[in-house]
Amino acid sequence: ALMLGFNSCYGAPVELCSRHFHDKAAVDNSVNEAKALLASDISRVPIANRLVIMILFSRGFLSGGNQRSRLEYLRCSLLKLQQNLMVNTTADIFIWTLNASSVEQTMNIPDWLRSSQFSRTHVMTIPDSVWRVPCGLSDDSQWAARKHFDLDYYLMGRWRLTFSMDFAREMGYPYHLQFDDDAMLNGMLAYDIVQKLRNGSVQMGVFSDVIGEVAHLTLGLPELTRYWLKIRKYSPQGPLLRHMRPSDMNGLSSDGWDRLYHPGYFVIISLDFWFQPEVQDYLTTVMRSGRDIEGRWQEQAVQNMMRLVFIPEERLLVMNDVDIGHDRHKRENFQAWCVKTGLIAP
Repeated sequence: ALMLGFNSCYGAPVELCSRHFHDKAAVDNSVNEAKALLASDISRVPIANRLVIMILFSRGFLSGGNQRSRLEYLRCSLLKLQQNLMVNTTADIFIWTLNASSVEQTMNIPDWLRSSQFSRTHVMTIPDSVWRVPCGLSDDSQWAARKHFDLDYYLMGRWRLTFSMDFAREMGYPYHLQFDDDAMLNGMLAYDIVQKLRNGSVQMGVFSDVIGEVAHLTLGLPELTRYWLKIRKYSPQGPLLRHMRPSDMNGLSSDGWDRLYHPGYFVIISLDFWFQPEVQDYLTTVMRSGRDIEGRWQEQAVQNMMRLVFIPEERLLVMNDVDIGHDRHKRENFQAWCVKTGLIAP
């Protein structure tokens, strides 16, 4: 459990907990590192016309656990991105891993990832300062579903809502693809994603699957949203109330929300949209509550609520042509997606 006065990430004193939602110094340092990595890039496509693909791998390169299996999935996932997305879309992939010295483990980046085949894929270290439990949260034994998820899982959501987006904007990318290391893009996207989204003034592109979240993992999010709408006197621009019962502000509650969402392992977000003042104001309200972590809302529930509040339907692209596989717990899926297709040797 997270003891009073300690940060359970590293057992550090309370003064090392995270007191800020955004860490400009950490972002600037990572941007400088990334630009140095891109300095030898021979692409004539400017960053302003590229897609950035952000993959959080946290402990995937670190010694122990199921490292071999995770690396197999990662390699296949990257090969499928090259095969089915990067033929028509210029994209840079950043894989983010924890600082090995901070967690007292050994880093093991495989040789295949260092080869020229993956020249547009770059491994980046997550700054220690952005991978910490926020100050002032309740004891982590009280967090929703804590016994089922490790601490890194809870920090993942906050990292995706803050640092990942901050980094992408400072780099100058127009669109940010949030992508899981075990997600498999199984079908070709025969167009330039950036151009397609820009031409359509799209603020968010989502995988077409719709999933229902369990009630106790979104508890309080509709109520907080209703509070924000009231105090800011903001009228929803998206189809928020259609997902409530009744379909008015009285239905904006944990009991009234249908809790349907598009999965978070493939989400494309416009950085111009994300950093609109009202969007950031709402996000700050969520983070001040701490419930994105304590309630295990994660970025998935928060981003989907933001979609309902802020994005008109004509500015949302439901990408029916995207074929994504996502389940590393069944080995037969890996065989079908990666081995039988010839991407990975058996």
